[in-house]
Amino acid sequence: MEMKWRYNKHLMMMNAGTGFYHEESVHPDSETVEMLQIFFRSRKDGLTPAVQFHQFEEPVIENNWRLIGGNEKSRARLKINSDVSIYDILLKTASIKTPALKPNKVGLLYLFEGEASINNDNPIKKGDSVFTDEPIVLTTENESVLVYIELDTDSLFSRNGLYAQ
Repeated sequence: MEMKWRYNKHLMMMNAGTGFYHEESVHPDSETVEMLQIFFRSRKDGLTPAVQFHQFEEPVIENNWRLIGGNEKSRARLKINSDVSIYDILLKTASIKTPALKPNKVGLLYLFEGEASINNDNPIKKGDSVFTDEPIVLTTENESVLVYIELDTDSLFSRNGLYAQ
């Protein structure tokens, strides 16, 4: 089955900082939009709000993890005010290991499109996510689009904001 994937090359990163207002809408006559929206807490209070845009050359890279977002010191195109790294991949009839986890890091894998199996044993499908503290092997017999987030368990973070508890 060949997937008609329309993954957009244009990505946006919003860093809320000291405040931020945002509204999203889809025109009533347009097609259904699927997106992944993730909230990370900033490492500290009082940061300057910013919106970043980046247009990648390819919508997604086949069979190779691509770093799309990371902290300010990373080589990622989109900067996040938190100690996280975000990768994506188009896995086509292949197996691949998630990026190596550094000390004090954990991973969150999200299957955006398609089907895959973890360590040749556990099947996952569109919308499934897996939390792991060690690298895992992903295998697919079709095309699957995955997002992988590496989080630092020892990172500082702000408890202020709309969703603070």
